[in-house]
Amino acid sequence: LELCEACKRAGLDIYISFWMPMLSKEMTEYLQNNTKKGIGSGIYEDKPYPTFCTCADGEGLKVMGQMVEILMGTFPQIKGLIISTEDNGCLLCDESCPNAHGTVRSDHVANMYETIETAMNKVRPYAQLIVYPWYWREGYFEKVVPRLKKDYYVVCRLKQYSMQQLELEIPGDVLKDCHIVSEKEGPEIHKWIDKVGASRILDMTPTATSSDNWFLAAPPHPGRLYRHFKLQSDLG
Repeated sequence: LELCEACKRAGLDIYISFWMPMLSKEMTEYLQNNTKKGIGSGIYEDKPYPTFCTCADGEGLKVMGQMVEILMGTFPQIKGLIISTEDNGCLLCDESCPNAHGTVRSDHVANMYETIETAMNKVRPYAQLIVYPWYWREGYFEKVVPRLKKDYYVVCRLKQYSMQQLELEIPGDVLKDCHIVSEKEGPEIHKWIDKVGASRILDMTPTATSSDNWFLAAPPHPGRLYRHFKLQSDLG
């Protein structure tokens, strides 16, 4: 609440990023004690894992929606949520989940995004959902986007998989993440422009030569940063 008030005084909005569905120790205990069908399962790397169930016939989605409503109601300065999945221990149910009943992982990820957006907009109708498709699998886009009811944005990395060439005599290599050392966009950004249009895309802009785009791990590089913004403008 103190952060919300400070941002309000400064004229700043808050957008919070979450990796979902996170089945933490505390969430596991809560679901076991209150609604066991909120715990599902999936297979990852040939091993079964428990999940925070996002099957339509499970009970995890109801809990997830309640969590989002409480968050948005408690912190009025939040203007939107950035949601990503399948990294940082956020595992989804697959067809092996006892609550799946013929549905598959792409159905379950669509259930999750729809539940979060609906709960968010129930409390704050103008709040925006920002989709971060890091680690998305084939078929996720086709299932998720038709279920979204409001305008949405997509977080992308402008130069992901572009080729860096710092010295002409040294062979370059492909950038796997978000960097400012390349002078060209990568192929992924064009895929998303074709899918959703440039106006829906938010670039995860790095500020220096580090790949860590969320923190100022190194001093900003003005020249490269200018050229990065220019490239954004050229792509729309």
